[in-house]
Parts: sequence; structure tokens; C-alpha cells
Amino acid sequence: MDMEAIIRERGQREKEKETDRERERYISAAMEAELKLNNTQPPPPEIRGSMMHWSLLQAAMNGDTNVLAYVNNFCINDYFLSKTSPEQENIIHIAVKSRQLRFIKEALDIFPTLIHDQDMDGNTPLHVAACQGENNIISLLISHLRNHNCSSATNNNGEDDDCRGVLAMNVQGNTPFHVAIENRKVEAAVVFCRECAEDQLERLFHTTNHDARTPLHLSNQSNLWGHQLSIRNTNVGSVQAHTLDVVKNLKEMMMRTKRVAKEQALVERKMDDILYKAAVTMDLEVFHGVRRRDGDIEGGSIVRPDNAYFLAQTANGSNIIHIALQQGKREGVRFIEEALDRFPSLIFQADSYGDTPIHLAAKSDNPVSKAFLKRFSRVYIQIREQHKQGVLAQPWKAKNSKGNMPIHEALRTNNVYAALVLLRIDFDAASFVNNLGETPLHNVGTVDVDDPLFETMITHHISAAYARDNDGLTPLLRAAKSGRFRIVRALLERCPQSAYMRDPEGKTFLHLLRFEGGDVDEHSADQLFKQMGENLFKLPEADAQRLVLDHEGNTPLHCAIKSGNSIAAEILTRRCLKTEEQSELILSNNDGETVQNLLASHEVPNEVLELIRKRHRNVMYSARSTYGVRRANIKDSAGSLSIIAGLLATITFAAAFQVPGGFDGDSGSPVLFPELDIKYWGSDSLNKLGSLIGIPLKTDETTKEKTMLNYARMLTDIPREGTFPDYVEFVNEYDILVRQKVEFGWKPTKCTHCNLGHEEEECRKKLNIRRE
Repeated sequence: MDMEAIIRERGQREKEKETDRERERYISAAMEAELKLNNTQPPPPEIRGSMMHWSLLQAAMNGDTNVLAYVNNFCINDYFLSKTSPEQENIIHIAVKSRQLRFIKEALDIFPTLIHDQDMDGNTPLHVAACQGENNIISLLISHLRNHNCSSATNNNGEDDDCRGVLAMNVQGNTPFHVAIENRKVEAAVVFCRECAEDQLERLFHTTNHDARTPLHLSNQSNLWGHQLSIRNTNVGSVQAHTLDVVKNLKEMMMRTKRVAKEQALVERKMDDILYKAAVTMDLEVFHGVRRRDGDIEGGSIVRPDNAYFLAQTANGSNIIHIALQQGKREGVRFIEEALDRFPSLIFQADSYGDTPIHLAAKSDNPVSKAFLKRFSRVYIQIREQHKQGVLAQPWKAKNSKGNMPIHEALRTNNVYAALVLLRIDFDAASFVNNLGETPLHNVGTVDVDDPLFETMITHHISAAYARDNDGLTPLLRAAKSGRFRIVRALLERCPQSAYMRDPEGKTFLHLLRFEGGDVDEHSADQLFKQMGENLFKLPEADAQRLVLDHEGNTPLHCAIKSGNSIAAEILTRRCLKTEEQSELILSNNDGETVQNLLASHEVPNEVLELIRKRHRNVMYSARSTYGVRRANIKDSAGSLSIIAGLLATITFAAAFQVPGGFDGDSGSPVLFPELDIKYWGSDSLNKLGSLIGIPLKTDETTKEKTMLNYARMLTDIPREGTFPDYVEFVNEYDILVRQKVEFGWKPTKCTHCNLGHEEEECRKKLNIRRE
């Protein structure tokens, strides 16, 4: 390059610099003149050295929107877009800190991309507003992001334009939502939930910062909502997985907020009383015209409203279909059919709880719901034919505020008819997952293996039988834990491999199995075992789970005894004793406890004890002490045992040296213990109670079988000279003195003077005394 070219280039650069200086001097002079007119004081000295001119900084701090007017006159956009404070804050950052709502709105209308600028800490204006808890500014900024998709904004996370500002991260990886929760700005967090679009909410709650923390983690860490959230860390290989067990979390707060906002909006344009009353009374005349009053004329005129009139909703979001379904009266069938034929788009409307009409129909089993479901498919096909272009919403896939689709609601209420209709509409409904991670098989109630509903779900989506919900439970594990034995059996017969799947604690379905509900009679365990237990263990996959140990080393029999699951304990014991190895009696858990130890330390049904006693008497002797008390409770019962031991020794001594004829060993006296607690009906307990009165001989059949629970009765040998008390006292297992009422079926005649078998009036000894 020659010397002349270098000189020309240098001159050009100097000219450009001079132009920039003149432009800045002009802006400064203009703004200073404006500030002088407003009697504005000059800024502090430390602000004068910033990259942004102090006058512009002062305007942003004071909310002076006049400075923005110079943009249109002098085309100086680049000045506002490039100038920042020493902390790299633009005019929006500064205005947010100063709470200048009007300035922010007007500035963003002219410079929409400023909302994405980050300061030296990576904070956008939305981060600053979230930190300060400025709810109105947060609402304005989110609304601006929603209405202005700034294509020039960059996003390192690859999110779409609608999510860029809301999910923007600072240097710590925190989104504005993280910042609001971290600074305990609850109302600000609610504003985020209310203003963000529904498709943004899932990302809003599950975006993690650089410490792998979601906003929900931070809310728990700062105890923002008390005990509404519990977090359990589970190591999965080298990955730290955070399992969230949400009881009442921020999502519920969000749903309530959105519901209230929707209700407030509906109040302004709510359904009028005439249409509401017509829906409640199922009045078909409303579809042919609405009678209005004209002045003072009672009759009025007939007005034919447009379609929008019939699409109106009540304050809680219900349309006329919702109302008719809620009434559930047979007269509403014709009303439903007429409404669907005239206004088919009603099927898409949801109330404040997110329930569409098909949700309500799925929840209720009545004539109106059935009429709606019969009509629904035809109405939807008709709408689809009219709207061939674009994507048409599918109401059977919509989730309500609880996160349930119609198929889940149908099965939760055991509405089999509705569930079958929904499956015929879309066979994929068998695999739909709600917000709890549950498939329809998780929610199914009572069903048999040959039931059409169960057959349809398994046939079209057998994979749903192996799906886990948010608690890590498959449909089989959930059914076992809930005591739905018929579903357990049906799932095992159709999907036997599901028996090998365990819950997060390593428990199989046998560990969780409970017998509850109408199928189970706790007083007929023998019959129950024959009907259910034997059929269950015929499946090799089910029988193989008897010896599986959970993470604590417990077999299913261990768990049944420890949890007091008496029927499961008896069924598992019966199955164990039918095998040659009887391995369950030998295996010990991580605490070194065998079934033998558990029998001594836990309340075990007498049936289980009798079953094991017949086969292993040594087990029972080692499990219990000489007095029949569990070894674990010997220390607590020492005082009571000492008293009883003394009484037994006294009675034994008295019986050995009793004068012949003092006891009637062939008959004895029936002793009744009215309202005796059922836990003392065992042979050991009754013997101890009877020994307080005499020598126990035997109990009757009704007491042994526990078929008559009004009283326990036993035959006791009592000396004629002994007492016949109205009550006996003993100390129970809680060291509490118990007074037990006693009744006698027969009392011998006894003279109070000589204690022989005659009345006092006939006593010869007494008569002899009188003669003397």
C-alpha cells in the first residue's frame, strides 16, 4: 500500500471518530438542556466515569422518557444499544433497579432486544426484577417476551424464542425463576407461574443450574414452602439422580393461581342466568330462542342468539354440557344430544380445573354421561371433516389440573363403560401417562383376567404392564400394595415376567402383597389359601419370588410378619411348609433376624404359630419363654410373671394336698370373662386368668374357634371353700393394672358359718351354739 492510501485511510478514521464525538456531544448537550429545564441535579462523581453518559444514566434512573424521543429524530439507536454502566448494565437494567415501569415499557417498544442483554454477572433485566420481587415489572417483561420474538437474541441452550428470556441463565446457571425462589420472593414466583405459557412451565420447573439444582430443589433448600417437598438422592451408577416426591409443591400453587385468574376473566363474560337455568333444568326451548322482556311487557320477544351465546361459560368455566353432565338426570340425555349437534365445539372447552366434558363423562356412570360418550365420536369426526387443514385438538388426550386424562379418571372411579369407549376411540389410551407417571393399568380397580377392559388394554399395549410410575412402581407392584388381588393374578397370568420387577427398595410384589377388600374374609384364611394362594404359587415366576431378599435382606415372609400383614403371613407360611427345604425359616435379614426371631419379637397370628408348631416345636419353644411370653417382652413383663408364678406355685401346692372330695374333677364350674380383649383369648392367657380363680380344665368350642366374641368361657375347678370373686386383676403388657369382670355359670351352696354345703339356716353347728 502506498503512502497516499495510508494517509487517506487514516484521515477517514479520524473523520469517523470526530463524527462520533460530535454526535455524543450533541446528545449530551440536548439531554443536559432538558435536565436543566427539569431542574435536575448533576449525578454523583463516581457515575461520571462510566461508559454510559451520566445524563442517560440519570434519565433511566428517574424514568425520564423524553430522552427516548431523540431516537426518532436523530437515528441514534446504536448509542442506546451499546452504552452500558461499569457493571455492563443497559438502560433497562438500571430502570428495573429504579422501578421505572413506564420507562421500561417505552424503551422496550423502541429497543426490544435490550431485554436479552446481560450484565457482568450474566443477569438479564428479568433476573434483576426477580431478585427484587418487582411483580409488575416481571409481568411486563414476560409479556414483552411473549409478544416480541427477537430473532437477534442468542440462546446457548437451544431453546425456542418464546423461552429465551424466561430460561436465560446467569453465570451461576440460574434462570430468573431460580433467582426469585433463591431470594424467597414467593409472589414473584407465582407471577412466573401465572404469566408463562403452559408449554414453558415444564421447562421452568425442571431446568437445572450449574449445581444441578432445579427451582424445586432451591425451594426445599430454603424451606420456602415448609414440608411440601422432600428430595431423596439416589446414586444410579456415576450419575446423581434427584428424585422429587412432591406432596404440595409449587406446581399446585401455579395451578391454583392460573385457575383463579381464569375464573376472574370468566366472571366478566360469564354465562347469563337464562342460559344457566336452561342448562340446569335441561330446557330444550333455549335452543330455539330466548325470551327477553321488552320494557314492561311480560311476554317480551323471542331473540335467537348467535353461536357465541351458547359457548359462554360460568365463573368456574363450566359450559352447558358441563352443567348437564353434573346434573346426571335422565332428562338431560336429549339436552346433551341437542347441544352437541348444534354446538360441537363445546367438547373442547375446559373448566377452571382443566376438565373438559369428556373428563366429567368419564368420572360419572349415569345415563347422561353414557349419552355424551355415545355421541362424542360422531361429533368429533364431523368437526374433523370440517377442519381438514391444521391440527385439531384431541380432548381425550387433554390433562386436567390433577394431570389426569379422561381414561385415568374413568378407571379411578371404576367407570368401565367410559374406559372401554375411550379405548375404542384411541387404542393408544392404554399407554397414556398422567403427571404421576401412571398408566391406565396403574389405576384400574376390580378386574378379571377375561374382563374385556383388561383384555383390550393388554392386547394393544402390553408394554404398559412394565411401565413405572413416579414412585417406581409397576402396575403389578401398585396392585399388590393396594390389595387388589384379582388384578395381581390377571397381570401375572398375562405378563408373568413382570413378577421379577422390584420397587426402589428391592421389594417384589410378594413383599408388598396385601389382602383387602370384598374378596377377602379374614376369618377364612384356609379357604382363601385354597382359592388364591395355591393358584398364585402355581405360576413359577410368582413362586420364585418367595426367596427374594429386598435391600434390607427381608424375604416376603419377613416383611409380612414385621408389618403385621396377617393373611399374607399365613399364606406364605403355608406355602413354605409345603416345600422340603422350608428356606424362609432359615434365611436371615441384614440385622441377623430369622423368622424364628421375628416370631418372638412381633405380634403373630395364632394360625401362623400353630402351623409352625406342628412342624417345628423347637422353633416355638425358642421363640417363647416358659410362660408363653415373647422373649423380647420378658423384661417388661417380669413383674407380672413373678406374681403369676407365685400364684401357680400356690395352686399346685394346694391341689397336691387337698382333702379328697374338695374338688369335683369331673364337672368343674363354668367361668365367664365378659368383654375380654381378643388378644387374651389364647390358651396361655386364658390359663393364667383361670389360675387366679382355680385350676383351669378346658375351654369350650366357641371360645377356641372365636366364633362368639361376647365372652370367653372356660371350665375351672374351684374349691368349695374358695372365693368366687366378681373380678380378677392382672398387669398387662404395658404395666397397666387391668380389672376383668368374672361371672360363674354355677356356684355351690355354701354356709357362711361353717363353709360346708348347706344354707346358713340349716347349719347344725350354729344351731348347737344357740341351744347352749
